[in-house]
Amino acid sequence: METQSYILKLVSRHENWTLTAGKHLIGRSRLCEIALPNDPRVSKRHAEIALRGREVTITDLSSRNGTFVDGKRVSDSAAIPSGAKLTIGRNEFTVAVEAWTGAPPPSKGSTVPHAPDAAAEDDWYREMLAKLPPSGEVSDELQALLKPGATLNPQRTEKVAAWAIVLASSTYHGKWLDTAWTLYHQQSVLVPPEQLKTVERVIESVRGARPEPLERYIAGFVAPQAERSAAAQALLGRLKNVHELLLSRTFVVG
Repeated sequence: METQSYILKLVSRHENWTLTAGKHLIGRSRLCEIALPNDPRVSKRHAEIALRGREVTITDLSSRNGTFVDGKRVSDSAAIPSGAKLTIGRNEFTVAVEAWTGAPPPSKGSTVPHAPDAAAEDDWYREMLAKLPPSGEVSDELQALLKPGATLNPQRTEKVAAWAIVLASSTYHGKWLDTAWTLYHQQSVLVPPEQLKTVERVIESVRGARPEPLERYIAGFVAPQAERSAAAQALLGRLKNVHELLLSRTFVVG
């Protein structure tokens, strides 16, 4: 027997989103279900929209530039009537709740867990592993790589390391950087320049990254080897600068 439920639609000039019941993150991070990566006025985790039955609520997550419903700023949480205008950064959405008969359509995107407190950090990290895109192949490979003694072919390992850096830049979670350095070290390859540029851009905001994995990675290239190109030497110099920054943060007291 078919059952009736409700779906939430967010309609903008550029893109439409269809969401099922539950909570959905909106933000600049590509890990948010409603990702708005090209709008600098949107915070990484800007707001959370929830559909319960036919009721819609929006919660501002202490965003810098605010969340607005019909032009009125949301101080904490607010109900959104169907047909209202939701404004986040430069994006304006028309909110619509529609009845749906049968199995609901899948939500666009994937739900991302909130940043953890210290006690839940390991569980949160494992949960993030299961959500690493693309769905399936890389997720399974990364979990396999983290098991003691596990190995994968170089091409796939480097792909996983690159995704770990993407997650570090999206979540500011240091364990992803630790994972990336470990994987690149396993393959004895230098991090691609574009990946290192991402690290340099976010390193001061990343929390919990340890200097030891990067130190081991750099040491593998400092040992006597065939002479490296000028480009490779420049990359090593940039890696050392990142390592020095991590060390300075490790020994700050106060």
